[in-house]
Amino acid sequence: MASVSLALDCRAVLGESPVCNARGDVWFVDINGRKILGYDSVASRAIREEAIATPQLVGCVAPRASGGLIAAMEDCIVAVDTSDGWVTDTLLQMPSQYIGPKIRFNDGKCDPSGRFWAGTMHASWRDPSAPAGHLFCFSPAAAAAPGAGAAGAGEAGQGEGLGVEVKVEGTQLSNGLAWSGDGSRLFFIDSALRTVDCFDYDAATAGISNRRTVVTFGQDEPGVPDGMAIDAGGHLWVVVGESGSVRQMDAETGKEITRVGLPVVRPTSCAFGGKDLSELYVTTREEPGTNPSANAGGLFKCLVPGVKGLSFADAFCG
Repeated sequence: MASVSLALDCRAVLGESPVCNARGDVWFVDINGRKILGYDSVASRAIREEAIATPQLVGCVAPRASGGLIAAMEDCIVAVDTSDGWVTDTLLQMPSQYIGPKIRFNDGKCDPSGRFWAGTMHASWRDPSAPAGHLFCFSPAAAAAPGAGAAGAGEAGQGEGLGVEVKVEGTQLSNGLAWSGDGSRLFFIDSALRTVDCFDYDAATAGISNRRTVVTFGQDEPGVPDGMAIDAGGHLWVVVGESGSVRQMDAETGKEITRVGLPVVRPTSCAFGGKDLSELYVTTREEPGTNPSANAGGLFKCLVPGVKGLSFADAFCG
C-alpha cells in the first residue's frame, strides 16, 4: 500500500511543475504566488529560507545544464539563478501574436535531448470562445533567420537567446508532458480534452506526428487530468485535479493500474525524485471555502512499493 506524507508545508496558492535532480533537490513553482520554491529531500527542509520571487506569474521551471533553472513566465522565457535567488536574463520575449491579455505560459518540461517544451493557456480556458493556446518547443539550435519570431505549427523562429517552434496549435489548457524510455513517444495532456494523447516522436528533430488518444477520463469523473510523470515500467502517473488523487495509467490499454489518495482535494502535478527515484512528489494548490484540507498548497511525498521513476528531470541544454 502506498504511503503519503507532507514533505513541505509551503501553502502555495497554486503549486505546479515539480522537477527533481540526482542531488535530491525538488524545485517547483507557485504560479499565482509568483515564486519558485525548492525542497531538499535529503535534509527534509526547504532549500532556501525565502522563495525566489518572480516578476510575473511563473508557469513552470526546468533545470539548466549550465546551472540554475529555465522558467516560463507570462510572456517570456527566463534564466533563474537558484544560488543567489533571482531571475537573471530574459532568454526570449514571446511574439505578441502568441501572448496577450489573460494568456500565459502553464506547464512545461525538457525532453531527453535538452529542449524546453512549454504550453500556453487562457485564463478562461473553459470558455470555448476564449483564444486558444499553443505548445512550443525552445532550443538554442532551432534554425531560423534572426528576428523571424515564432510562426505557425512546424515552423521555427528565433529570439534573443532561443529558437522557438510551435508544435501544437489550438490547445485549451496545455499541461502534462512525458517521454517514453526509448524516446519514440511523447505523451501530452490538454486538460480540457480530459485525455492523455500520444505522438510519435523524432528525438533528432523534435518532430511529432500521428497524434492519438491513449487514456480518457470520463466526463462523469470529478476533476481533470493535470500534471504527469512516467515510471521505469513505462506507466504514466497522472494527477487528477479536484479528485484528491494521482493515478498510475497503462499507456497501452488506457486502464487505471493504481490510485493513490491524497489528504488534499486539489493536487496539480508530480515528479519522481529521491536518491533512487522511488519518491513521487506531488504539488497542490489552495482550497477555497470554509473547510479546506489542513495542508492544502503543500508538497507531498508518495512512496509506492515497487515503483520508481524513469529518470530525473532532463536539463535544458542552453
